[in-house]
Amino acid sequence: MNIDIVFVTYNSEKWIDGCINSILKNKYDLSKISLIFYDNNSKDNTLKKLEEIKSKNKKIFKDFIVVKSNKNKGFGYGNNIGARYGNSPYIFFLNVDTEINEDTFSKLENAIKNSDEKFAMWELAQRPYEHPKFYNPITGETSWASGACMIVKRNVYEKLGGFDTKIFMYCEDVEISWNFRKNGYAIKYLFDIPIIHYSYEKPNEFKYTQFVYGFISNWYIRAKYGQFKNFMRGTQYMFQTAFKGTSIPKSLDKNTIKKIKSSLRYEIFKHFFRNLFINIFTEKMCFEPRFIFGLDYEISNENPFYIQPDIKSNPLVSIIVRTCDRKEALRENLISLRNQTYKNIEIIVIEDGENISEQMVKREFSDLNILYEATGKNVGRSKAANIAMSKATGKYLNFLDDDDVFFPNHVETLVKVIENNNYDIVYDGAFETKINVISKKPYKYEVKAKGLCESKKYSKKRLYRVNLFPIQTVMFKRDLFIECGGFDENIDALEDWDFWVRLSLKHEFHQVLATTSIFRTPYDKTIEKERDKFLLSTLNYLNDKFKTYKPELSVSDFYIDDKY
Repeated sequence: MNIDIVFVTYNSEKWIDGCINSILKNKYDLSKISLIFYDNNSKDNTLKKLEEIKSKNKKIFKDFIVVKSNKNKGFGYGNNIGARYGNSPYIFFLNVDTEINEDTFSKLENAIKNSDEKFAMWELAQRPYEHPKFYNPITGETSWASGACMIVKRNVYEKLGGFDTKIFMYCEDVEISWNFRKNGYAIKYLFDIPIIHYSYEKPNEFKYTQFVYGFISNWYIRAKYGQFKNFMRGTQYMFQTAFKGTSIPKSLDKNTIKKIKSSLRYEIFKHFFRNLFINIFTEKMCFEPRFIFGLDYEISNENPFYIQPDIKSNPLVSIIVRTCDRKEALRENLISLRNQTYKNIEIIVIEDGENISEQMVKREFSDLNILYEATGKNVGRSKAANIAMSKATGKYLNFLDDDDVFFPNHVETLVKVIENNNYDIVYDGAFETKINVISKKPYKYEVKAKGLCESKKYSKKRLYRVNLFPIQTVMFKRDLFIECGGFDENIDALEDWDFWVRLSLKHEFHQVLATTSIFRTPYDKTIEKERDKFLLSTLNYLNDKFKTYKPELSVSDFYIDDKY
């Protein structure tokens, strides 16, 4: 398909060769691709380099256009002007400090052709640091797309007016994404089409322009899309930062902190009444704009810079899936396993009761390495788990109950940590979604709320007081199941907590600062109370049982902070 790739450059000389060479290596008909560069008055050799590459390669592409500006008018403005020089049905807004893979265009074409009609914007995955915001791991739908690697339908982009040029830089991608959603279009995250983005030289790098312009743009977006209270909260946040230094990293030198405060004070007085005026006439949104505390627009992974070295080994990982007459939930569960970036997995589906899901599993997921078994009659969650673990053959085990799902990087993340460090047990964090079950047969639900369930720092003292981790966040060596004897079949709740406690008597749990799964809990307070009542009887049983354990505690376990 024909694609216009639009770049906005500003003193970008060092990135150009790598970016364009990666495009030239792509196994795609490049006569379908137009390269359009809008330069924001660079002071280095960006324009000279672009003209040299153009003269050498212009016949390869459908078009190669360089547009020069005598003034830096911002990222959104540059993209809008650049887009006008093309006529392809798709516009690919791509940062010049990126490199694509040789199959990027063919994968992108396939993904777009197979997307639901409601999608009009797509975002590619960034490496080495994946953007940390939440997305639906089954459908790929997300709340906004990063402007570093965003592709849009031209007709929708032009109809909606493109980027808002009142935003000079940063968050213009959030604004255009929300404008698409406001008009009924959806955005899809293409987690299986990665590009390299040299956005940070090192993890947790502080960027002055990103910090300052992020504040200013956030304030404007609150005025344009939020309710009045959102705008006033943003104003309060700006005042606190501009005068008290709230949220400014204390590690910065005094001159930088002073400069940030001065910039924000100027912007407050410059734009307050204009933004206030915008807010008065803000129309009611057909979607819910999310303003997370600070500058975020969506809940995010707790550690966006977490990466692990590759492993030379390729151990088999067994995923234990317990289900009971919930085919629709199980289907999403298995799709999330199909999407795993780490492929050497076996899936043990154990159905507690009759074989209701068997045909669906065999018909729709024949491409996966699945062993399905039904118990015939209800035997309970714990016994079902033990049956499944006894049939698993992987070096490592990981649970994923039927109403929970993994993000595509879950198995890869944990298996790298456990293999690289020769650990026995690792765990990470998860997102929690509160759902309202519409019907049990067929099983349908709607997500009413979502939040981050951060992985809590491990200590035996903490674990003995409360279950620290959702079951699907833990990966452990299969040998530990044989050694420990599996789940206690006398209980049908908190069985994982008892198992973790018994493992902790001889083995250590190691925390991974990443967020790679979703677990679901009831939104309805009545159901939640009934669930808590059911758990209470199990708690009494476990309290008596825990008295029989003889743990070895270190001195640090006793002095660990009780706040968890």
